[in-house]
Amino acid sequence: MDIHPINFHPFDPKNINDPKYESTSNENKQQLAKELHHKRAERSLQFIRAPVKYAVAQAFHTYGWVSLEELKSILASRIPHRDDPRSAAEHYRPLSHSEDMETDDQAIRSLEAKKRKHNEQDNLSGINTILPHIPSTHLLFLIETWLLTPNRYYTSWQQYHVYGKRPMPTAKRGHLGISLLVNPQCPFYVHFLPNTSSTFPLYHLSCIVANTLIHRVYLPPTDTFTDEMAMAVLDSLPLFYPNTTNTIICRDFNARFGSLTGDHISNTRGALIQKWMEGHNIQLWNATLTYRQPTFLQWSGSSIIDLYMSTHPCTNPSMHIHKLSLDSDHKMIDFSFTPPFGPPNTPPQHLPSRQLWNLNKLKNSYILQQYKTAFMKNMELLNKDIEQCYNNIQCSTYYLLHYLPP
Repeated sequence: MDIHPINFHPFDPKNINDPKYESTSNENKQQLAKELHHKRAERSLQFIRAPVKYAVAQAFHTYGWVSLEELKSILASRIPHRDDPRSAAEHYRPLSHSEDMETDDQAIRSLEAKKRKHNEQDNLSGINTILPHIPSTHLLFLIETWLLTPNRYYTSWQQYHVYGKRPMPTAKRGHLGISLLVNPQCPFYVHFLPNTSSTFPLYHLSCIVANTLIHRVYLPPTDTFTDEMAMAVLDSLPLFYPNTTNTIICRDFNARFGSLTGDHISNTRGALIQKWMEGHNIQLWNATLTYRQPTFLQWSGSSIIDLYMSTHPCTNPSMHIHKLSLDSDHKMIDFSFTPPFGPPNTPPQHLPSRQLWNLNKLKNSYILQQYKTAFMKNMELLNKDIEQCYNNIQCSTYYLLHYLPP
């Protein structure tokens, strides 16, 4: 095979072949080529996931394709800080061309060591890259967290987890996982419903807040999770709970509804879920609040698979799909509504805990004898009560047999 590489420079004015720029000077064409290539580089970084994105961004800056400020904004999420997630990028220093590969490797190793130190110190503090964007949000749901018990996020928000599972016994990171974080300023009590009796405990997180039952659902793609299993998960979810007036089912269904949501295609799972919604009179909010707005964006295309639905209409519903890139193909979705009128729901009243006995005390002969004496004394009183009840029953039976008319 005879391969002849060519020298291509993205800023060459010869690359501008649009007829409308035919009379433009070479200097202006060169500037236009820079702007177009900058847009291409900037857009490509949106589709590259961490940690590869950081290395590619540094290379783009070295070639002059992205500015230093743009590089800093991308690196800001690499080492999240507790107070200011962007402070990590402030000390970034681009390597000069005179520095060799050994120096570059040392810088990378130093940066990775700092990252590991921050991860250990902050205990999964990456959540702080999200929280600054949603200061007024009451509930934050996360899917595919990959958390394994007993890991938790380093945050002041109250948190509940449906932990993932290990794909292999030696795996360091879990598979699946759903989390709920509650803002300390949330005016309602959040009643978490453990999945102890659920048939599919790994695929939903349920809670009650403001008289509303919420099911956060994750149904994996069909290559690992059949449509029949997906429908079985939905059928297992209770659509009503005592003292609730509405039920919301939301998030990643990996189902496409075509014209119903404005998606360009539909699939079998979408048809099955649409039939399920019609059978339960469930309203799909993507169809009315965010029609044609994709929730999943990947290099191969976009789709609407992150859904919000409810069994009853919501008051003042609002749904916003953020354009923020948080190292995920799924877009962050903000769904809000006015809860039913009435006082905030309160935590359920728990029964007094059962008194525990320290049986090791019975090894002491003196304490054992005290227990025996107290037991025999109380049993005598109990025997008298039992005998009295027995005598009363005999008298009543005798009266019924001899004194009632035939």
